[in-house]
Amino acid sequence: AFYSGGLPVTSPTSLVMNPTEESYFCAGFLSAGIYKIRSSGDWYLTPLYATNILDIAVHPGSSNTVVAAIEGDHHLALSTDGGVLWGSLINSPTNRAAVTYHPQNPEHLYAGFGWDYRSDNWLRLNMSTDGGLNWILSGLMFRCSGILSEGVTDIWVHPNDSQKIL
Repeated sequence: AFYSGGLPVTSPTSLVMNPTEESYFCAGFLSAGIYKIRSSGDWYLTPLYATNILDIAVHPGSSNTVVAAIEGDHHLALSTDGGVLWGSLINSPTNRAAVTYHPQNPEHLYAGFGWDYRSDNWLRLNMSTDGGLNWILSGLMFRCSGILSEGVTDIWVHPNDSQKIL
C-alpha cells in the first residue's frame, strides 16, 4: 500500500530539504530506501531501495551529493549524481545512524554512532574535514552504562558557530 503521491507505508526515518533549492526533498524509510520528489509533487524511489535508511544528508552546495546512513550494512553510502548511483564512503566509520554536513563548510561531514546493544562503551561523534574521505573522532559524547540500546539519531550543527553541535 502507498500513500498519495507514491510514498510507502512504512517507518520514515529522515526528511531532508536543500535550502538553496526549495523544491528539493529527500525522504528515507526503514525497509524501503530513499525517495525523492519530482517538481510535479510525486515521490519516486531511488536505486537505493529495500534498504534501512537511518539518516540522509544533502550537500549544502549541491543536491546531487547525498550521503545516507544505512542500517545493517553499517556504512555510509554516497551518491554524487542525485541518487542514481550509490557507493560506499570507503573509510567511513561503521554503524552510523546519523549524518550531517556543516551548513557553512560542506567539506565537514559529521557521523554519529548508531543504535546498538552495548555495555560500558563511549558513544562518539566522528568528523571528516575532506568530504568523507578521512575521519577523526571529534570527542567523547556520552557513556553507556550497563547493557542499553542507545545511539545518536540526529546531528545539528549551528549555522554560525561550528563549535556548537547538538
